[in-house]
Formats: sequence, structure tokens, C-alpha cells
Amino acid sequence: MSAASLIIDGQQVSIGAVWVHCKSRSSKALSKFSLLVGGEFVIEVFDRWRKKHGEDPWDNYILGEMHKFPTPTLDACIETLRKIDGVESLPKSWVLTRVETVKIVDGGILVEGFAERFDRRRVPKPIPLKQK
Repeated sequence: MSAASLIIDGQQVSIGAVWVHCKSRSSKALSKFSLLVGGEFVIEVFDRWRKKHGEDPWDNYILGEMHKFPTPTLDACIETLRKIDGVESLPKSWVLTRVETVKIVDGGILVEGFAERFDRRRVPKPIPLKQK
């Protein structure tokens, strides 16, 4: 069984085909994503440093971390899931841009938010270094 399932616009997407760049707003049309992380992987994915207090519900804790440090927190979760499942990095097709909700559901934690298609044309080309 895989540690997580990522759905964007109703289609299963490989964890290896996304990258994270959170932003508050986007001028582009956004797509909805849902990331279901299996219950047995919740601590490893969302609290590997054991910072969560026992009385704090998982959904509140995770959403709080996502709001405090959006890009690094979500990126760390995606990287951990890639390692758990042994998923290779693939050419990127989606950018996860914002987390809206975190819910405790049967089977684990459901993270929902927005994504946009990755446009390779918007990535600047490297500047060649001058040789001496």
C-alpha cells in the first residue's frame, strides 16, 4: 500500500510529478487537489520532529504548520512521501500552491488545496558563466 494518494482535478497524479511553491493568490485558473496520507504514516510525514502536543488535534496542528511555513512544510511532506514510497522524481506537471483545509478522515489525513499546471516556459533559462 502506498503512503499517500494525490488527486488533482479528479485524476490520480504521481507524487514525483509535483513540486511546491505556495502563494496567497494566483492570477491563473486553479485546480483543486486532495492528498490523502495513510494513518500509519501521519507521524512520519507531518510530525517527524515530534513537536505536536498530545492534546492538539492532528488537523489543527497540521493546518497551523501549513499556515506558518507553507512552502517548506508542504514540500517536506511531499519529499517524505516520495521517500516512503520510493517514488522517483519525474518531470513536473503540477505546482501545489495553497493548502485550504486539513481533515481527519477514515484511513488518515486529508489535505486539500489548490494547484496549477507547471509551465516550463515560465522558468528562466540559466545564464552561462563567463570563462576567464
